[in-house]
This record gives sequence, structure tokens and C-alpha cells, in this order.
Amino acid sequence: MKKEIKRNLVNILIVDDLKDNLMALEGLLRRNDVEIFKAGSATEALEFMIDYEFALALIDVQMPVMNGFELAELMRGLKKTKNIPIIFVTATAKNQNLSFKGYDLGAVDFLPKPLDTFAVKSKVNIFIEIYQQKKEQEELLKKLKKTQEQMELSNDEAKRAKETAERANELKSTFLATMSHEIRTPLSAMLGFADLLRDAKLTVTERNNYIDVISRNGENLSVIINDVLDLSKVEAGHINFEFIDMDPRKIVADVILLLTEKANQKGLILEYCFDKLDVELIVSDPTRVRQVLINLVGNAIKFTQVGSIKVKCYLTVSKNLNKFSYKSVCFEISDTGIGISEIQKENIFELFTQADQTVTRRFGGTGLGLALSRKLARSLGGDVFIKKTNIGKGSTFLFEIKDQPERRHLKSGLLTEDIKKIAEPAKDALQGLRILIVDDSIDNQDLIFYYLTKFGASPDTADNGESGCQKALAGNFDIVFMDIQMPEMDGFTATKKLRAAGYQKPIIALTAHAMSEVSQKCLDAGYTAFLTKPINVKELVATVLEILC
Repeated sequence: MKKEIKRNLVNILIVDDLKDNLMALEGLLRRNDVEIFKAGSATEALEFMIDYEFALALIDVQMPVMNGFELAELMRGLKKTKNIPIIFVTATAKNQNLSFKGYDLGAVDFLPKPLDTFAVKSKVNIFIEIYQQKKEQEELLKKLKKTQEQMELSNDEAKRAKETAERANELKSTFLATMSHEIRTPLSAMLGFADLLRDAKLTVTERNNYIDVISRNGENLSVIINDVLDLSKVEAGHINFEFIDMDPRKIVADVILLLTEKANQKGLILEYCFDKLDVELIVSDPTRVRQVLINLVGNAIKFTQVGSIKVKCYLTVSKNLNKFSYKSVCFEISDTGIGISEIQKENIFELFTQADQTVTRRFGGTGLGLALSRKLARSLGGDVFIKKTNIGKGSTFLFEIKDQPERRHLKSGLLTEDIKKIAEPAKDALQGLRILIVDDSIDNQDLIFYYLTKFGASPDTADNGESGCQKALAGNFDIVFMDIQMPEMDGFTATKKLRAAGYQKPIIALTAHAMSEVSQKCLDAGYTAFLTKPINVKELVATVLEILC
């Protein structure tokens, strides 16, 4: 029986064959502005999705008759359900093959059992907020259309108003697709190389190389997520760029190393060469350049079944209308894949577009990568376009960026590259310091405990804000690391309580939030400084020394 539709509520679908699991998730996600739909099977879930619109689907992987992956595959094939964000709930989330399969089917995340209450709520709340903002934009478009019908606006005024509203709606809609598409390649590399580290036969050099790949891609993934999750930046339509000295040859080598395993799995040859590249450094944004190259080379691998992919990097010198010379670095990505027809050449740079629906079914993907790549390239003073293509023989994409020394970053604060330049701390840098770590995550406690002990400190731990306050007031600690989100008492409350009790020692905030307003909120609550997760050990030690010196 179809439910009565309630206005202004966000619909969330929970799919699990166990009634107890459905009831537990329903209780966890209950909000006044949310309507929870519980489906005990994939068939019942599909019936709900035909009748209702959902902001999010939480799907159990292991179900009889039709499992979660099979349901997700059906959803992606239906027009009404293909864009519903999917979070898989599974007791085997650490299984690498399941992770690959889930992300290939369009999952935005995995939630491991037993469920972490705070993680579940925070992730689901993000999608609820995005959905609500999207609906607001749709209402704005409806009102605009009605206003246009009722009023005799000039053509120019009406066009500008409509484009503004449509642009805002497009940016909101792009968010979810960005989440699922842009994180897949670095995440897959991290999972893959982490699995390779289990091989006891690895040499020290191989092991260190794999660790470097995981670390490098973790940093890259962190940068991407920070930008995507900053809703104010997405709504405004601009991303912060970090123009610094970069070596294009190192960027190419990084991307090749990252994607070689993926190419090898398909029996493809992935190679690169430098042609007349007599420049060592140019000024651009290495994170964004790497992001575009990963998209382009990743696409080449995806759409090539037999043969090879080659990346060629070379320098060009051009003159503008004022006869001023400027340098550009070009990256040519050539493949022996399926090729692109003349009619389809320009369409593939549109948002959510692939060459045709047959391609979408065969190879998957949102069709967002090339659109983002072109936008990023043009923001870097360059472009991405198809240099040549032949159906059945392959394509060559050209990615060009300008050397822009006039845009070199001069702002203060630790940027990604700045952290790398911090000198390795001395082994006794923190010798004799007593430090309290307050964090509800045992893994984070262990990691920070190890970092501090490695450099001579004597750390102690607490699992929540309440016990952290008690230990801080009772013990003679030189500094306190305090997580923000914790059970029983969060970090903001704990820090305010300590300051109210007259506690004067430094308190450093630890959080996965990287937005500027969170940083300011920490300082307002009484924190001394602010460190984001994942923790960089050199930045951690440098921050302690800077505060205590």
C-alpha cells in the first residue's frame, strides 16, 4: 500500500533482510524532517523507488534472492533511480574486491558493521542537506518560471536570472556525482597498494615505494574531499588553487605509477616519454594538474581493451597579441581504444555525458571526469581537447597548462607543499614533555601515541571529553590534544569546561573538518591551535614546538 506523501520531508530508503537491522537504522536516522522507508528485500525496495523520490539509499550487501550489488546495478539502469546516492552497509567492508565492486557500481561510501553511530549520522546528514538545498534550487526555478510568465521582463534580464538559478542548481547536482567519481582512483590505489604491502617477499625499496604511493594519494584525496565538501565554495562556483613551483615530469611519473597496476590488470601497456622538455619547474597547481591527468589516463585505460596508453609531455613557447612570449607544458594521452565519432566529440565534455548510452552500460561512470578536467584546465590557463580520434583505433587527448609565475602563492600558513618542506624533527624533539591525547578513536589514539613517543614525549590517553577534563585537571601535562567530535562530552564542551576551571595549558584541536568556520569555532571555544586529520607527523611536532617555545 502506497504511503501518504508528506510535504517537506526528505525520504531515505533502508534495505535489509533483517528486521532488527531495519529497526536499528530507523531509530538511528530518525529526524523530524525525514521519512524513513524500510524494505526487507530488493524487490520491495524497487517498488518503493518507483513510487517515491529518495535522497539516499542505505543498502545491505548480503541479502537473499537479490544482493545489494545486484540491486544497485538495477538502480543504475533505471532513469528514475540511477542518480540516487548509495551507501552500502556490510560486515565485510574491508574486503578489497567488494570495495572495488561497490565503487564501480556508484556507491558513495561503505558503512561497516557494527555501525558507528556518529559516523552514520554525520554522513547521512550531509546527503540530507545537499538534497534539501537541491530541492530549494528547484523551487527557485519554478518560482522564476512563474514570475517570468506573469511579468513582462526584458529578454536580457530574464535570461540572466534564469542562467543564475540554473547554474546554482547545476552546482548542487554536481556535488554528489563528484563525491562518487573523483575519489575512486586515489582510493582504489590506496586499497590496492595497501594489499600489496602484505607480500612478505617485498624488498625494502618496493615497500617504501608502495608506502609513498599510499601517502601521496591520501594527501591528494584529502585535498579533493576538502574542496568538494566545502559547500560554500561549490555554491560560489570557485575552488582555491595553489600556484607553486612544480615539476611536470614528476607529476607524470606519479600518475603512471599510480595507474600502472590498473593497466596491468587489463593486460595493457602504460608508458610515458618527455620530448624536448628542457624546463625543470613551472608555476601551476600540481594537485589540479595531477587530478586532470588521472582523469584522462584513467579514461584511456577504461576505454581501451587491447594495446597501450602513452603519455607524452613536452614544452611549447607561444606569443600572445602583445607579442609577449609564454611557456606552456602539453600532455598528450594516446590510447588504442574504442575511439569517438565526430558528432560525439564535443558532447563528451558536457556534465554527466558519455559518448552514448551503450558506452555507459559497458564501461560505467558518471561522465563527469572530462567536464571537470576541462574546467580545471581552463582555470589553470590551459585547456583539454581531443587532438585526434578514430572509431575502433583510439584517441589522443591534449591537456595544456600555462606557466604562470605571476600567480605564485605567497599566502601564509602551511600548504601541502609547505608541510613537505618542514625539516624532519630531531629524535628527542619532544623529550620530557607530558602530553594528553583525548580521542574516542582507539586507532587515532594509538597513532598519535606512537608519533609522540617516537620523538621522546610521555603521552597519556582519554576516550572522551569528560574523562579528558578529569585527567587534564588532575595531571601535570604540558599540552593537550583534544578531538572535536566525541561521545558523552564533545571537544568544544570539554575545552570550554577546562578554560572555565582556570586551565591555562595549551589545547590543540584534532578534527577531520577542514573548513575555515570550524577553525574559528575552535579558537572561540578556547583551543590554542588547530590540526586537521589525517595527522601529518612533521606538522604535529612543529605545532607543539611552536606553541611551547
